This record gives sequence, C-alpha cells and structure tokens, in this order.
Amino acid sequence: MRVLFTYRCLQANVMMPTTHKHFGFDSNPRSGSTTAEVRFPYFYLAFIFASALDLILTYTVLLLGGMEVNPIANAVLQSPADFHGLIAYKFAIVVVVVLVCEYLGRVAEPTGRRLAAGAVAISSFPVVWSMLLLLNHH
Repeated sequence: MRVLFTYRCLQANVMMPTTHKHFGFDSNPRSGSTTAEVRFPYFYLAFIFASALDLILTYTVLLLGGMEVNPIANAVLQSPADFHGLIAYKFAIVVVVVLVCEYLGRVAEPTGRRLAAGAVAISSFPVVWSMLLLLNHH
C-alpha cells in the first residue's frame, strides 16, 4: 500500500509541463519567448560527442605511434600549430556544419535534418575505426 502511494506521488510530481525546454532553448514557438531555438539539438549533441571522441581517439592513436589518415588534418598536425591546430580545425568543422544545418533547417527543414543526420554518421566512422585499431593494438 505504501509503495503504491509513493509511486502515485512520484507520478504526480513528474508531470511534464506544457512547454518543453531542450538544452536551454524554448521549443514552443508560440510562447512569445525571445530565446533562440535550434532546429536539431539531438543531432548536434551526437555530432559534438562524436567529434570530441574523434579528437580523443586520434590523440590516443598518435601517442601509440599511429598516424592521421585524413590529409587535411595531417597537414594541420604537421604545421607549427601541432595538435592545438587540429583541435581548432575540428572545432571549426563543428561550427560550420551546425551553422549550415541551422540555415538549411530554416529554409528547407528536411534537407537540414538530413545534413545533420549525415554529419553524425560521417563523424562516427573515424570513431569506430579508431576503436577497432585500438582494440587490435597489441
């Protein structure tokens, strides 16, 4: 009896509000709020996560004697900026992709969504590849 009462109290306290907020952005366009709304927050979260994992795993592979196979990223690594330049390069890619997805999301929503999903898929390949390399490393 007590468990049922506790469950119903929790259920009452966890009711969803009528306006939802995702990552601090108001997702209700009729609320009159002046906060910015991003179009594809979950794709962006996954894209940023995959990009960060790519950087971490690239650094690990380089420490273990591996090499960067992306020719542009390798050129950045060979420059005087070294790994800090690679971080800036990857960050710039993330910013540009998110800005393009936001623009397309406002002009042609399905195209922006496909680009955001494609960015997540493409940025996941180096992560999977690096993980396989690290798992096979003796």
